[in-house]
Amino acid sequence: MVLKNEIENVDTTRSIKPKSELNVTHKGKYRPKTNINNKYIPVISLFFAILITVSVGVLIYTSTSNMSNLFTHKTILDNPELLHALQAAQASGVTMAIHGWEHENYSEMSPDQAIVDLKKSEAVFKQAGLKSELFVSPYEIFGVPDNPEVVEAIKKEGIAVGTLGEPIYEYTWLWRNMTSFDDPIFQAASAEIRTNKPIVIVLHAQDWNKYTEQFLISYLISTNEKDITVRMDDVNQATPKEVINDAAKFTQYKSVSKVVFAIIPSGVYGPDDPVVYNIKVNDIMKFYFLFFIIIALLPLSFFVVWRLLSSWNKRKYKNDPQTEINARYPDLVSVLVPAYNEEKSIGRCIEALVCQDYGGPMEIIVIDDGSSDRTAKIISTYPVKFIDLKKNGGKANALNRGIEEAKGDILVFTDSDSNMVKDTISCLVKTLMDDSDAQMVTGTVLINPTFRRSRIIIQTFLLENCKYCNSLLNF
Repeated sequence: MVLKNEIENVDTTRSIKPKSELNVTHKGKYRPKTNINNKYIPVISLFFAILITVSVGVLIYTSTSNMSNLFTHKTILDNPELLHALQAAQASGVTMAIHGWEHENYSEMSPDQAIVDLKKSEAVFKQAGLKSELFVSPYEIFGVPDNPEVVEAIKKEGIAVGTLGEPIYEYTWLWRNMTSFDDPIFQAASAEIRTNKPIVIVLHAQDWNKYTEQFLISYLISTNEKDITVRMDDVNQATPKEVINDAAKFTQYKSVSKVVFAIIPSGVYGPDDPVVYNIKVNDIMKFYFLFFIIIALLPLSFFVVWRLLSSWNKRKYKNDPQTEINARYPDLVSVLVPAYNEEKSIGRCIEALVCQDYGGPMEIIVIDDGSSDRTAKIISTYPVKFIDLKKNGGKANALNRGIEEAKGDILVFTDSDSNMVKDTISCLVKTLMDDSDAQMVTGTVLINPTFRRSRIIIQTFLLENCKYCNSLLNF
């Protein structure tokens, strides 16, 4: 068996640890191997897989003008008829106001959060061809957040805040369910508005119907006021174009000085965009979408990158024009032979090693593990590095001692009762160096203890970093 010398001390309880990179020769000169170490390929693959997954996720998230478009949440840009109606209303003199991004409570937001939402709204307004001249805060009759820092932050963006003028009244809330002009609520509001003489009248797009329209027309025709502002809140992507067209006509009345549409660019969630435990379904869908991207793309990217790196590593090793496979050798090959009471076979084993046809530098280290016969004396007669342990400590101990003395880049292990054929070392080294993935090589073992009367062929296949060499070890 042969393996690359990437070990400190090896025993039966310790694992192999890296020691040094293998050097190979080119035209007689040694150079370091330039391939990626195989043990780093999974780490590199994971890094690139994470990078690819994050990049694709960010690209998908940012390339959409609004992530909500992928699910139930939409913007006014998704309703072309509404968009054309708003553009026509703006051309007729209607002021367009931002009414939050998703109808948030700006009194409870930080200035930074408010600006983030404001910029998203401005981006939609710009794409829709609308001028964002005013900000009207949701949940506030005056359209001004209670937080003065938020108000100041919005003003710094060059946008006015709230609706000027007093008194401000809201008469038509929940009139969407009204069914008759004789409704007491309608009659009471008709009398009340003439008493209040409001400067600003607030209504809501979702409450627009023939009763709301008639209520306002009757008052605007009969009043002597000249500077009335009509503000329609909650215009969103679900608002019918007819509501916009009807409300825009208020600019034609002499009593009206301004008509304001407070627009929610992304719409508000309601029956068509429900919540689950106070979490919007839209946000849940976003999470699942990104989660799917991660669990699907991460392992796929990891596998693809791993395969590409492994293939590139092999091709680079085999096709490197600077590499001459037949002429390259490691700096040194160390052959380790542990022996204990092997006086009958140790000589034949060493002679087989000395007679190898391997052309590169090689050292033979024989470790006598406290033999009580003539093993040590026989070893001493050969030109090998001899380690005499005196006391028997077991094969693992003998190998550890030999590894400490070994200087080679490749270690070859053989038993002292084995007899290698002439090309065994050459075959083992070539097989190991031809495949950059191989860290260990073994071969066919022929056991022939009785002058070739019987042969038992044992083929040993080691783990994934092991190669098989078609050479023979005779016992």
